[in-house]
Amino acid sequence: ANTTDGYFSIKGSETKPKGAYVVYTDADNTLTFKYGEIPTEGEGITVYDIPDVSSSPGWNSQASSITTVVFDESFKDARPTTCFRWFYDCTSLTTINGIENLNTEDVEDMRYMFYNCSLLSTLDLSGFNTAQVLQMDFMFYGCSNLKTIYVSSNFTTSAVTSSSDMFTGCTSLAGAIKYDSSK
Repeated sequence: ANTTDGYFSIKGSETKPKGAYVVYTDADNTLTFKYGEIPTEGEGITVYDIPDVSSSPGWNSQASSITTVVFDESFKDARPTTCFRWFYDCTSLTTINGIENLNTEDVEDMRYMFYNCSLLSTLDLSGFNTAQVLQMDFMFYGCSNLKTIYVSSNFTTSAVTSSSDMFTGCTSLAGAIKYDSSK
């Protein structure tokens, strides 16, 4: 087998590694989740790896500047195992587009996922499958403007072993009962 220029060689654009990655764009303070050929950083953009263990993602350093999150359609091919601190302290975040492209069926950790996203008013998590999630501690903590969370029957907590302070500070949530910090 000839791996240099023969049948088993890598051709053209396939020479770049493929995988899940995140791009932060300075010009519009957008964080975009993608899957495919990982680009190189350039002026005004920063490229981050997506951690496969529960550690703070690199883009947390941009947290207070992020106003928009986009899950590109290509991200459907990604299979993250953790969403730990993905939007931690994104106090300027107002919009999440394409979240239906986030496949959560292998995710085990959602701790601090939307922690202190105080400008979000609505979350449509109806595409989330949380059957494997073990930890949801502080998931929506401090989301003081969050009024509505849409979920489906696939958003279950049957495997969850810890969910401390999951909704603490979500004073605008409206559901079957009015928000009560003692419940």
